[in-house]
Parts: sequence; structure tokens; C-alpha cells
Amino acid sequence: MLCVNKKSERTAMARYERHSIEQGEFLSINIEDQFDNNSREYHIKNFIDRHVEMKMFEEHYKNDETGRKGKHPKDMISAILYGYITGNRASRNIEEYLQTHIGFMYVANRLRVDHSVICDFKNRFNPIIEELFARLLFILNNLGEVDWDIVVGDGTKIKANAGKGRNVGGEITEKKLNIYRKMSKKIIERDLEVEENHNKGILNDKKYHDEKKRISRQKKLYDRMVDKIEDYQEHVDNNEIDGKVQHNLTDPDSKVMPGSDKRTFIQGYNAKFAICNNDIILDYTSDTESEKNSGDKIIKSIEEKKKELKVEQKTKYLMDSGFEDMRTILRNEKDGIDVYIDVKERSFSKDAQKRKFFSEPEKRGDEYYISCVGGRTIKGSPYKDSEMVSFSFIRKGCEGCFNYGECYKKIKKTTRLKNVNFDLIELENRDEINKYLKKLRSDEGQKIYHKRIGKEHVFANIKTQKGYYQTAYRGYKKVNMELSWIALAHNLMKYVNYKSSFATG
Repeated sequence: MLCVNKKSERTAMARYERHSIEQGEFLSINIEDQFDNNSREYHIKNFIDRHVEMKMFEEHYKNDETGRKGKHPKDMISAILYGYITGNRASRNIEEYLQTHIGFMYVANRLRVDHSVICDFKNRFNPIIEELFARLLFILNNLGEVDWDIVVGDGTKIKANAGKGRNVGGEITEKKLNIYRKMSKKIIERDLEVEENHNKGILNDKKYHDEKKRISRQKKLYDRMVDKIEDYQEHVDNNEIDGKVQHNLTDPDSKVMPGSDKRTFIQGYNAKFAICNNDIILDYTSDTESEKNSGDKIIKSIEEKKKELKVEQKTKYLMDSGFEDMRTILRNEKDGIDVYIDVKERSFSKDAQKRKFFSEPEKRGDEYYISCVGGRTIKGSPYKDSEMVSFSFIRKGCEGCFNYGECYKKIKKTTRLKNVNFDLIELENRDEINKYLKKLRSDEGQKIYHKRIGKEHVFANIKTQKGYYQTAYRGYKKVNMELSWIALAHNLMKYVNYKSSFATG
């Protein structure tokens, strides 16, 4: 019989010290010691301390004798800018991080502030922020960080704080009004049904109260939309709003526009920037206009800034075909400004139908004539606003032409007229246009133009790293206000990078 050692059968259990986070602990931290003199936070704080003048804020405060003390403007600017730099631009986030994030505590000197005060500060002092943006640009220029040789104009779509479903205008207005009225009526019927089911015991108290809350929210939404549409119709009837133009009830300044992928549409704004060769933002604006109308504004703004900063260097302006406007191009070329704005192939291509099958328009007195390859000559007529000349060929007269099949290849069989349209500026300035196209499409011109491609990462930085896909504000004024903070934060990081590299070098 074997003897079993009972002690050897016992499973060994290791022992550990007690561990818990339940016990409170006081930590003594000197926040200033956590950031050295070459840290990002130090350079941001130092820039604000040196370049924000307090006298700019004095006239906005009337509490020198009575009233509550205001939050220090330098701390407010530092907190908001640091929020934009770190991708935390929401006022509620900034309010929270000022108490929990050591970086916010440091740059804003342990500021404590409510999110509503942050929003009010941004709106009230936007002109001062725009002046600070100009001052930073002046500093960067003096440091030699602004390369004026090439300036790229480009835009990116920003979603508005409004949905496409809130658009009215034209025939859709009455349709949407009827839809919301029907939905409001149905939600009342649903309310009566819920009451009946609750009385019969089909719905318990919890489900009943949850459903009543949901119905109440929906009813308020539908009634509010009906009120907004009726108010809109009243403004249309009083000729205060053009009823034919699309109008968003939540944010009237925003518009439906193509998304970044060109396949979807968003309700939003077009944020446009002028960026120099080393990625510093020189100018910014947001609107819903076509880029075609913005190229001239960008060029004029940059030329004015160059005069203010006493910059004599000549600048090459690079923009994609979205900014194509031959009037702008020719006017700037005539003034000696070097522009490289791309032109769509269909605008002036020799392969386009209006040039492939027709001669160049010929001017006879005050009228223009054009001939087709079949030998027919047609007189042109002003088209709508007279900025375009239209040449109309009657289809029956072309049926015996040897080129009929090719010429009408992409035209429906039911179409009676073939219209060939030319911009008036093209007819009057053909030599100047050819000269510009030769410059743009030359090897040297293409080499210069392709330098604009590298600026897309600026938008990637603003959208991906700063999280600026959608604005929280409504209306041109407030969206531009937020854009000024975005541009200032972007350029401030360029300044910080310069100071950091200078210190390490």
C-alpha cells in the first residue's frame, strides 16, 4: 500500500501586493515644467503673449469700475487655437479639456470657461483674429518662410450644418408642405392609437411613455417644418425671396453642390484657399459660388497683400479647370500677371464638334458667319444675354451632306436644329487665346502647372487631422469666421515648426 503525501497535493498559490485605484492620491505637478522651451505648446503660448495686443480688446469691455471680470483674451485665443490645432474645435470639448488636458491647461494658464463664452468670444472678436492672421503672415514673410514664386488657388467642399431634405423652391415647395402636413396628421392618428392600446392593456406603462415621447418629438419637428415653409412662402409672396431659386430652410446661405468624389451631392460651402509654394495659407474665403467666379478675387487679394508687404517678386498663379474663365485669364495676362489656369479640353479643343466640322467664325461688319464642311454658311445670332453667339443649322437642310451621319452622331433624331455656340470673348480675342493656350500647353507651362498637384495635402491636413469635414455654424459670416481660425491655426503650426527647427539647428 502506497502512502500519499497530502502536503504535496496542495496547489501552490502565488501572493501579490494589494492593487486598487479606489484610494485617492494627491499629485503635485508644476504644469510649466512639463513643457520645455522648444515644445509646440511653448511656441504657441509665446506667440500669443508677444503678438496679441490687449488694447484691441479694451473697447469691447465696460467693466473697469463695475461688473464681472472678463476672461483674459490671450488665454481665450490660446485655448481656441490649441483646440483647432489638435482637432478639438468644438466649444464643449475645449471647455472639458481645459480641466483635464495638460496641454490646454498650459497654453491657457489654467483657464476655466463655459462653452457659451467661447462661442460668444469667437463671434465677437473675429476681426481681431483676421488681423492676427495678417500679422502672422507678415512675420512669416519677414522670416523668409513665404515663397511668393508660386501661389495655388484651390477649393474643398465643407458640409453645412443643414440637410438636403430642408431645401425648398419652385414646385417642390408645395409638395414638401403637403408631405409634412400629412406626416403631422399621421402622427396625431398614431398618438390616438397608442392611447387606445394603453387603455386596453396592450401597451405597458414603459412602452407607452417611450412611444409618447417619440411622438411628441416627431410632432414638434413636423409642425416646425410646416411653420418654416409657410413663412418662406410668405416671403416669396412679398417678393423678398426668389421662389424659383433653391432655398434651405435651416441654412439659407448653403447650397447643394457636388461632393469631393464628384458622384454625390452635399449641402454645404466651398472653402477656397490661396496657398504659397511652401504650404502657407495666404488667403481664404467660403461661399457657394462656382470656382469660375473666384479666380480673379484670389489673384487681386494676393496682389494687394504683396503691395502691403512690399513684395516685388512676380508670382505664378496656378489653378485647375474649375477656375476657368477666359475673361479673367486674358485680363490678368494683359496686366502682366502670370496665370496658369487650366482649360477644359472641350472649351477650345480642335476635336470638339464646333471646330471639327466647322470653320472658324468670320466677322462681317457687326455680324458673324460660320461655314460647315458641307458648304453651308449660317449667320450667328446673340444668345440670351449676348455673351454668346449661336449658329443654328436646320436638320433638313443637312440631310444630303456627305458628313451628315458623323455630324449628327450624338444628336437625338427628334432634334430639328443643330446649334453651334461660341463665347463672344472667344470670337473677339482668338489670337490672345491661342497665345495663352500655347503658353499653358508648352513643356515649360505644363512643368509649372503640375506644381499645383502637391498642395492637396494642405486640405488633407485640414480635413483629416483637424477634422474639418463639416462646419457647426450657419451663414457666410459665421462659416468664414471659423475658416479664419482654421487658417490661423494652420499657419501658426508653420511658425512653430520654424521656431523648433531654428532652436534645434
